Amino acid sequence: MGPQPDATGRTAALLVTGGSGFIGSRFIEEYRQVPGVLPIVNLDLLPGPGIHIECDIRQPIDVEQLADYDFAACVHLAALAKEPGYEVHEYYDTNVDGTEHVLNLCRSVGIDHVVFTSTMMVFAPTDERRAETDIPDPNTHYGKSKLKAERLIEAFLQEAPGRRVGVNLRPAVVFGPNDIGNFERLRKQVDRNAFVYIGRRTTVKSCVHVDDVSGFICWLLQHPHPPGHLHQYHVAIPTEVTIEQIVTAIQMSFGSRRTNFPIVPFSLARALSLPFVGLSRLGLETGIHPRRIEKLFESTNISADPMTGTAYDFRYRSLEAAVEAWASHA
Repeated sequence: MGPQPDATGRTAALLVTGGSGFIGSRFIEEYRQVPGVLPIVNLDLLPGPGIHIECDIRQPIDVEQLADYDFAACVHLAALAKEPGYEVHEYYDTNVDGTEHVLNLCRSVGIDHVVFTSTMMVFAPTDERRAETDIPDPNTHYGKSKLKAERLIEAFLQEAPGRRVGVNLRPAVVFGPNDIGNFERLRKQVDRNAFVYIGRRTTVKSCVHVDDVSGFICWLLQHPHPPGHLHQYHVAIPTEVTIEQIVTAIQMSFGSRRTNFPIVPFSLARALSLPFVGLSRLGLETGIHPRRIEKLFESTNISADPMTGTAYDFRYRSLEAAVEAWASHA
């Protein structure tokens, strides 16, 4: 028998925003497998798992539609993450204003435990390995908007004693089954033998399998931190990963032809990509964009030492194991 209404007639539940997305749907699937867990209320524009309530977090959230639930915590996943892909204001409308609306909802219904997913892009690209204690310096509107959202979470924590903002997660590039982002685009290029290295083969690309994001969130909900502190965690495969290692792992796990792809100078590749921006504005989308060229050249390198220092058991501690698992479900 599942959770029953309490004396007020409300049912205990977990609130999830963005539960229909790539990470959110995997998290809900995994969370449901934990014995004795709470039912999930999923606020998302798109239909998805859990008790789905259609919701646009860019607008103030109607508290009345949630009056039947007594929420133990909120897992705030909803965000705009694809970059490029949106107008500048859209990142702030969803990632900043949306977070404020979610926190206002938490205030209204008495939620004091929030798990928030930010991004490693609160750091500007660099070969230097960045730690949770380093000062953020985002150089994209995606990263800037998520850093603003982090500040809102910090303010929420400080408003009242006893509030437990469980964690602020900064995932690296997330990949796995149903991925439609950077890794899937790369996999298709490798499979078509159409990939080139931009500038070098040693670009560092911190990354993580979606199962280790969802699994870590589940673990954190079962092992909550003491109140009063904001706990930062980078979520990534513990070791440094280069673009060449990623390409090699994809070739081996997906059975792609073992090709030694050439290196194209960064300045040349970026210059050649510029005309394709105009074509996309005319409705001809090729997938070629200067920002994607930059992302293949610039290192995004984060340490995950605090995460590895917990008792959480990584599903995939190596890139090769993570890509093999992705391929096995493709």
